[in-house]
Amino acid sequence: MTNRNLKRGDTASTFANGLRLIGAFDAEDRDMSVPQIARKAGLDRAAARRLVLTLVAEGYAEEREQRYRLTPRVLRLGRAFLDARRVGAVLQPLLAEATRRLGLPVSFAMRDGFEAVYLAHAPGEPSLISTGFTTGTALPLLTSGLGRAICAGLTEAELSEVLARAPLEAHTAATCTDRAEVGARIAAARARGLAYVAEEFEPGVAALAAPVRSGAGEFAGAVGVAGVIARVPHPDAAPELAAALTETARALSGRM
Repeated sequence: MTNRNLKRGDTASTFANGLRLIGAFDAEDRDMSVPQIARKAGLDRAAARRLVLTLVAEGYAEEREQRYRLTPRVLRLGRAFLDARRVGAVLQPLLAEATRRLGLPVSFAMRDGFEAVYLAHAPGEPSLISTGFTTGTALPLLTSGLGRAICAGLTEAELSEVLARAPLEAHTAATCTDRAEVGARIAAARARGLAYVAEEFEPGVAALAAPVRSGAGEFAGAVGVAGVIARVPHPDAAPELAAALTETARALSGRM
């Protein structure tokens, strides 16, 4: 969600390149040489070298045999955001309590562009979901339960942009790739206050999610549960689960 009113002279390209360089590190590439970093971040080698050495000097990266990796200090960059939203003090305890009550993993996510990004996650008991979730995990808006619940809380203009531009793909399995149909399912989720997705993120897995608003009424994000379909059936077949998740969403709304 960029500010399109910004002018070229209003931004610092070096800082932007530094952020791109940090973003180049991920689970697949957590340890890279300067040429690898430059290629992945879209920078020339000289610029990539200066930037990564700056990160080393500031303690945000470390070097071993001419290969670089981020250090735990990078987590400080997101601390102010998490603290402002009371993730540790309020959000995480509420999710943990919901997990104990529902017996399912419970997560809260916010929108970042065309993705739903986890701010907090209470895993509960192990399930058959093979993907590990944690703070910072990102899911596609259009094919995940949390993503569609977030879409259900957007304005019409925001939703139109998402439906037109967001990638329509799932993590491993897609059962609905028609944008008009996805839009209809989001409209149904908005009317019901719940979004349900089955086997569109991972085979055999379903998710149920609800939009969450802040105490001031502003849209905040979405809370949801996920698990094998037998444990997360359609809300028509599991009214108690649907009611419990809706109550969790209300509890979060009153505390954010």
